[in-house]
Amino acid sequence: MSAETRKTIPFEQTVATEREPQSKNPVLLLGGGGKTGAEIVKLMAAKGYTVYVGTRSWAKFESLYDEVAANSTGQIKPFVADLNKPDQVQDAYLEMGLSERQAIDLFALAAEGFITTKRKVGLAILRLQKELELHGKIPIDLAKKETQELEELMSLPESILTGLHTNADSTLRLARALAENGNINSNSKIVVLDSTISKYAQRKSEYSGPWFYYPVGATKADGSLALRDLARITGATFIDFIAPLLRGTDAGDLIDKFRPVFEALNRLSSNESLEMPMSSTHEIAKIILDQTEKCDLQKGEIDFYIGYQPGIATNSRPDNFNDPIFGWL
Repeated sequence: MSAETRKTIPFEQTVATEREPQSKNPVLLLGGGGKTGAEIVKLMAAKGYTVYVGTRSWAKFESLYDEVAANSTGQIKPFVADLNKPDQVQDAYLEMGLSERQAIDLFALAAEGFITTKRKVGLAILRLQKELELHGKIPIDLAKKETQELEELMSLPESILTGLHTNADSTLRLARALAENGNINSNSKIVVLDSTISKYAQRKSEYSGPWFYYPVGATKADGSLALRDLARITGATFIDFIAPLLRGTDAGDLIDKFRPVFEALNRLSSNESLEMPMSSTHEIAKIILDQTEKCDLQKGEIDFYIGYQPGIATNSRPDNFNDPIFGWL
């Protein structure tokens, strides 16, 4: 079953409380070990937030914890749990020590489970890079052949799809526990960092996205839709940030490393230079936090586009959002 046809995970009906004056809620951040997530953790802690951060490995998170603890007025409260394992979800919730109905903001930034897909995509690009280095150009027949193989990969066979769904499911398990205990309520914000590479964002924007990274984010988008449903049920505010590829992320690193390949592919169909919107993870993190703090809870559902113009967030789709990267695909 494809990511488009997969149904969102149903939630039990939860009664929303009446809205109360908004204070600085503690934040649960899933994906704090990632590059964008880590930047958000640093900024929040510097502003005095209490930030709960889930991590699968303390060793991976330890250096970030030490840096934040030494330079911040806020608190960072990590817990080690593999939310892919249902029996660890309740332990993670209890370790957070939240009181019943204490409002918490949920930042769902986790997007793992794509290792196999990224490895295969990387191998395809390496083959194109080798051809470029040997002959100074990429034959269109080879470009089409590699594109066809990548399109087959992008069909997401069940073995890959299962792994993708696992990550979304794990995020939603903990979100459900928070809702059932009243911690996600009308004073909460559910914040999701979507991207131009997610299938949901592509459908929403009619933007094809970079073919070489298309699979990443597919199931995260399904999780975003389910979290949107949860926000409606509990009265929480749902904030969806749609961002381009970022410097300092796996996607951004891939672009920097293989940019000559992408430029050679672009020349097969265009005389114009290859332009791709790129913002730093720090810029994106700052906009996310600033806009999250400013948002009006009464609106209920808010979309922002960030990173298309440096330092700018907008509710309207930017002019450069729908530009195809490779017109011949």
